[in-house]
Amino acid sequence: MDLKDNEKRINVEYYSDKNKNNYSTFLLNNFESNIFHTIQWKEIIESHYNFKSYYFISRDNNRNIRGILPSFYLKNMYGKRLDSIPLSIYGGALGEDKFVEPLVKKIFELNQELQCNYIIIKQYPIRFSHLFKKAGMKKIVNRYTQVVKLKKPDVLWREISKSNRNSIKKAIKYDVRIERIVDEEDLSRFHELELITHKRLGIGTPSLNFFKTIWKKLHLTGNVEVFVAKYKNNIIASSLIFPYNKKVIYGYANSENKHLNLRPNNLLLWKIIEWSYKKGYSLLDLGSTSYEWKGVFFFKSSFNTLNIPYAHYYFPINTTLIEDTALGKIEKIIIKKLPIFMTRKISSYLEKKFVKS
Repeated sequence: MDLKDNEKRINVEYYSDKNKNNYSTFLLNNFESNIFHTIQWKEIIESHYNFKSYYFISRDNNRNIRGILPSFYLKNMYGKRLDSIPLSIYGGALGEDKFVEPLVKKIFELNQELQCNYIIIKQYPIRFSHLFKKAGMKKIVNRYTQVVKLKKPDVLWREISKSNRNSIKKAIKYDVRIERIVDEEDLSRFHELELITHKRLGIGTPSLNFFKTIWKKLHLTGNVEVFVAKYKNNIIASSLIFPYNKKVIYGYANSENKHLNLRPNNLLLWKIIEWSYKKGYSLLDLGSTSYEWKGVFFFKSSFNTLNIPYAHYYFPINTTLIEDTALGKIEKIIIKKLPIFMTRKISSYLEKKFVKS
């Protein structure tokens, strides 16, 4: 797929396994890349959900990869769409504008070919707005990315809020202990807490097998870790993180309702900060926070975060956000009302039929 001379013969093609090393090198040389752009994550989504991937890459005259735009084709209760990237905090394009623009054109051509209802691109940081707008996409900014710049713990300790320091001290006083799990079987308790936390928020939870797939694919390479908070030898909170390319993404966090007064989440995140700094990472990305989640936003902000607006782009421009559709609202109500044991049993069915993004 060679483009015209005015685009300097930039070559656009679909990713194939022969590109794997060059693709990985491109990501590692781009600080804006994250674990969700990787081929390992692509393989996790493909193997667990059987979604069809369409990863576009653009090359310069020397055949070097200079731009990428990963996407998946989904067909479920919310219709047919191209999504960059489902089941991921972030997605979107990487590269210079001139190498990204032809990728945007190609995803629109694919959208027409597959007769999709819409396109979703989760672009962080907010870049390429002019390219997406030119293509006819609507920009929605209803989330923050909250980032901790890692530094010596004794320095950062003085920068976090006083109430947060007191909460961390309280957890220590009550002998809450933080451990890093090393066995896949320990994921079952993590998943149970994920179900409990998502019930509070009214959002769907991937099945336990999804997290086991993540563990099998990423743990040996050091790209996933799970930390747990224990009280009287019982796990009362946990967090799954993705260390990759000089930064750590705080991917999932959950806790029991009845032990929140012990402040396990504060101590847990503080220990993750200490671990990340010790391992040489420069940023801890606390993930996407909806404007509606004021309590979550306040909690993350207490760690002296940089709060950066984060955009989703939709096509066509009259697309209603999935969570704002009638079906999305009904799903939220049902999840909040369903007992945990039932949610656990049907999570495999729900996650494929109702994957939002």
